[in-house]
Amino acid sequence: MTNATRFFFPPPPAPERVPGAAEQPPAQRHWGLLTGPPRGELGELFPIRQVVSQSPDHAIAILDGAIYSTGLSLRVALFSRKVEGQREASARIALVAGERVVEANAFADSGLRDMPPAPQLASQNPCGAWGSPGCTIREWWVWGWRPGERLVIRAGWPEVGLGSREIAIDPERLVGR
Repeated sequence: MTNATRFFFPPPPAPERVPGAAEQPPAQRHWGLLTGPPRGELGELFPIRQVVSQSPDHAIAILDGAIYSTGLSLRVALFSRKVEGQREASARIALVAGERVVEANAFADSGLRDMPPAPQLASQNPCGAWGSPGCTIREWWVWGWRPGERLVIRAGWPEVGLGSREIAIDPERLVGR
């Protein structure tokens, strides 16, 4: 971990275990790991700036990200010339990890009985996004990604006719920064 990602204040102490208290399932104990970067940690930014899929009127691009000790965050932009009536929520983002396709927020359907396998993908703004007319930016958290591992993003926007395409982000661009 570089200086840019170290805690800028110490993490809080672990809570004391109460004798006889029921143990929480692993996924509940680690919900914060699955849904976003560690509190108090400042990620190391890196540019990506790659278009994943586009048509004359719409495009999906991976803008940039930040590396943290437990994963990385990504910003994804949805561009549209047709501003009125578009639903950005229909855009689909997934990770491809070997033969496994990891859909966004899939771990939430597991009932949180067991910790899901890494990596996992979570929307950091499931109730909304930000941007300007014609451009919406959504943020995503990739838990369990480790520096040096290949990162493949699959994105599509079926409602506007953009089929799913994949881009691989060179892991060498993400380490040794």
